[in-house]
Amino acid sequence: MNKHQTMTGLRLSCAAVVLTLTACASPDQAPATADVAVSRHAVENAVSAGAALMGVMGAVIAVPITAFLWVTYSELRRDATSVP
Repeated sequence: MNKHQTMTGLRLSCAAVVLTLTACASPDQAPATADVAVSRHAVENAVSAGAALMGVMGAVIAVPITAFLWVTYSELRRDATSVP
């Protein structure tokens, strides 16, 4: 595989991840991000990394992925501390 095919596959994979995460969102519940704030530094780092890897599209996609990962981490950490 050449570099162009690899980058195309990576972009398609990222698009699939974003679509999957969007499909998992439930309109019946308040989003978990309503209770958890993502730090400004985490967003800046995500935008920088996304832009370096995939340009403008990577910067745009990086923010919701970072928010999803941060909320997931926070929820798992909260659940782990609440178990007796």
